[in-house]
Amino acid sequence: MTKEHVFKGTITYYKILKNSFNGGPRYQVVITGETGTLSGKTQTDNSIGYKLMNFRGIVATFQYHYTATGNVVITDVR
Repeated sequence: MTKEHVFKGTITYYKILKNSFNGGPRYQVVITGETGTLSGKTQTDNSIGYKLMNFRGIVATFQYHYTATGNVVITDVR
C-alpha cells in the first residue's frame, strides 16, 4: 500500500483530461498553499473526479500519494 500525504491549499489551475476507460472524469490540477505548490492528476475511476470541481476557489485539504515513478496522484479532497 502507498503512503498517503496531505496538502492544504486552493486549486489554481485545472485541465480536463481524457476520461478513463470506464468513463470516469480525470483532471490535471495545480494546488497552491502556504507551504508551496502541488501538481498532479486525479486518481483513475475514483470519486475525486466528480467532486473536485466543487472545491474550486476555496481552501481545501487534498490527500495524495506518489507512484513508483514519482508522479503525484490526488485521491481525495475535503
